[in-house]
Amino acid sequence: MATDVLALDPIEIGILHQKGAFELPPQDVQDELISLFFTWVAPTVPVIQEADFLRRYRDPLNPPSLLLLQSIFVSVSRFPRKELHDYEGNPRTDSKTFFKRAKALYDAGYEQDQVTTVQSLVLMGWYWHGPQDVTENGLFYYSRLAIAVAQDCNMDRSAELTNLSQSQHRLYKRIWWTLFTRDRTVTVAYGRPVSIQLDHSSVDPITEDDFVEDGYTPNPIHVQFFLQYVELTKILHMSMLRPIKQRGGSQAEANQCEYELNKWLLDCPEVIRWQQSRHEFWASLLHCSYNTILCLLHGPQRVKTTKIISSTSQTVSSEAVSMILSAAESLISHNQIQYAPPSILYALMTVLATVKEQLTSPLPSIILQSKRKVNTCVRILDALSPTWPITRMISEIVDHVFSEKKFLDKFDAATKQFQDDEESNAGASKRQYKRTVPTAKQSRPEMMLPKARVTVKMLLSTAETGNAVARGQPLTSKTMFAASSEPSQELARGSPTHPNTARDTDTQDDAEDEASGRRSKKPRHSYTSTTPAEDLTSHQNSQGLHLFNENWSSILPPIINDWDAACPAPEQKSPSQSSLDFDQWESFSELEAHLINVTRLAARTMFSAHD
Repeated sequence: MATDVLALDPIEIGILHQKGAFELPPQDVQDELISLFFTWVAPTVPVIQEADFLRRYRDPLNPPSLLLLQSIFVSVSRFPRKELHDYEGNPRTDSKTFFKRAKALYDAGYEQDQVTTVQSLVLMGWYWHGPQDVTENGLFYYSRLAIAVAQDCNMDRSAELTNLSQSQHRLYKRIWWTLFTRDRTVTVAYGRPVSIQLDHSSVDPITEDDFVEDGYTPNPIHVQFFLQYVELTKILHMSMLRPIKQRGGSQAEANQCEYELNKWLLDCPEVIRWQQSRHEFWASLLHCSYNTILCLLHGPQRVKTTKIISSTSQTVSSEAVSMILSAAESLISHNQIQYAPPSILYALMTVLATVKEQLTSPLPSIILQSKRKVNTCVRILDALSPTWPITRMISEIVDHVFSEKKFLDKFDAATKQFQDDEESNAGASKRQYKRTVPTAKQSRPEMMLPKARVTVKMLLSTAETGNAVARGQPLTSKTMFAASSEPSQELARGSPTHPNTARDTDTQDDAEDEASGRRSKKPRHSYTSTTPAEDLTSHQNSQGLHLFNENWSSILPPIINDWDAACPAPEQKSPSQSSLDFDQWESFSELEAHLINVTRLAARTMFSAHD
């Protein structure tokens, strides 16, 4: 990493002196800044070999590159420390001053070593003071320059280089994969095209061995953080940054991205797995990135193009937003939020974009939750403002987009819509479950006939069995069968039927239906009796038993079927006769109850006679 000051024009050297490019802060401030860098910045951008740099930093005869030193100060000068406040009194001026010094050295071509130039450009891209720093002086501009210089020295084909030592080979891999992560995150944040195509490079995957240095034992948490961060960036590329012609917009593609994210979460080492009960700074940042990808994958535009189920995506994105805010609040509670990298700003902007979509929900509870999330996000932005002044501009945008008046209007509209939906659902429920019991007069007679037919058949069968008992015959299944089938046998012999005998309804129904091809409307049962009710009472008393005689069914009124207009009018009945007219019953239940009571009376009388 040679620096040839003599190669510069004396006029250019004089200009650099006038810009203060060769000035350095006091030694104690330098020591503090170097310590902050390797503690809070280097794990995210491991482009410098810590052991080699510290050896040169302590060697006055072989100091590190001045451009690299000024770039390191740029990346950490905003971190709140007492030494920084004491140095020229204004830490914000210090950050801008360090950046101007590093920029002057780079523009003058002061550094001749390309590897050192790449390292310095990566760290200069850490400067982000305002909106103009995205392209002109900061994130995007210097990241693209670093990639161009790295490709010029064949870092993208380090696997093919045979003239490198093992230490150089490891450093090249670390620098290239750092550039890959920066390229993807900046591309997603600002919608720019990617500069690194993995298909066009031959760099081996980064491993734990690439962090091994002579005389230095790396922090395992720092190593695992960067390894897992690279894997997340690859998933980000697959889910959001694939060329348009390769985006099928299919459910299969979305499922593949979801699978990769779930696999990453399952394979994440325990030392870097974030838990609310066990805080870890790097684990918090890593899972913020994970949940940011979830929000992007299940965002409204992504759901529309990939046909993901909207309700499921809303649930996933809402939970991801809550996890990001929870991790950021944990950083605040542990007084570590000021050390967070700029990626957390993009995570918070993703949260705000997701919450804005949730404000379209018709549920008032979702509106209230969104307001609480916005308030939490604003509080986190305020905590980040000393380190990243750009957050002040973001807070102004939030105040405009999520004003109190807009929240109230959204909440009132959602409340009104929710009440209207509840009233509509209640009315529909009443109409759906309202039960109307038709009366016999409102019903078609043939709808009542099956119930009446079954009940009357049961009564007649019970009557015949009761008559057999009254004649002294044993109560057996054969007797019951013979008694119930006797009328059918008489019909088969052609003998006249008893006026109280029911027809064989099953046989006749089948014959009529087969002959007519439709349901018969002729009466299925009709029985009358001329036996007065007084004769029945005297007969029962003479036997000393409350049972029915052979004409016991005479107490039942005959069934009158008046649905057939062609049916002749019934004859005039004697005073002792009665009729079972369907029109006199208000409902099925009343008719059924009447017939069941008659059945119970017949059964009780029959079994009393048997005893």
